Amino acid sequence: MTGHPIYYYRGAVDNNNVIFANFCWKIVRTTETGGIKIVYNGAPSGGQCTNTTGTVTQIGTSLYNTTSNRGYAEYMMDNNNSEIKTYIDNWYASNMTDYTSYLEDTVWCNDKRSAYGTTSTQLYYVTQIKLVSGNPSLDCPLNDDKYTVSSSIGNGKLTYPVALLTAEELLLSGLRLSASYGYDQNETAYLHTDETYWTMSPYTKVISNNYANVVVADAGRYGTDVVDMVVDSSYGVRPSISLKPGTTFASGNGTSASPYIVATN
Repeated sequence: MTGHPIYYYRGAVDNNNVIFANFCWKIVRTTETGGIKIVYNGAPSGGQCTNTTGTVTQIGTSLYNTTSNRGYAEYMMDNNNSEIKTYIDNWYASNMTDYTSYLEDTVWCNDKRSAYGTTSTQLYYVTQIKLVSGNPSLDCPLNDDKYTVSSSIGNGKLTYPVALLTAEELLLSGLRLSASYGYDQNETAYLHTDETYWTMSPYTKVISNNYANVVVADAGRYGTDVVDMVVDSSYGVRPSISLKPGTTFASGNGTSASPYIVATN
């Protein structure tokens, strides 16, 4: 990737809290343009952002798609919205449109490249390779997989500059992959919430049984943080947006007791 270097928060940190648009957010990383990617973390209380676990860290729950058919691990299918994209767009339309001018149109990656398998039985998406190899690259090489509002930097299929974190971003934050690969749960990582919530990363499609899975941040039922789940299950939704390069904070030091306050005047 070109442009600005990418920096990200990792592990047990408590200096990445932001209040923006009357919601609490966690800073995840910077973007290639110098923006700041953040993820929803509930409502503030008394000017503080103390949410760490539970459903309060989500806007609600949703299916990823209403059917588990093998093609439905994608954020959009044949230009039709997935169930979760519609859910996120509706939330944004009700809560965030007054703040769009403070957000950048960055790339939200739904990497649909096939990694291995056969077209008659089971195919794994490239995310599976990147996670198991321990190399959670943020590269998103295909333009059709780059979800953006403007077609000048991606596919131009987003209605609003909002989507979901990727599986790779979860691992970079310190969450851990399935215990079957020798990892266990990291409850101290700041993206661990004791809830299962969706990412934007397709994992596998099983042609023989006609179902598809997407990566989730897991509640820990399997002794791990990051697993894959079938798309017609209902799990948490944590929208992610990106503050424009040059965003300034009016106050705060990023802690939960004194979160950064985005200057919006």
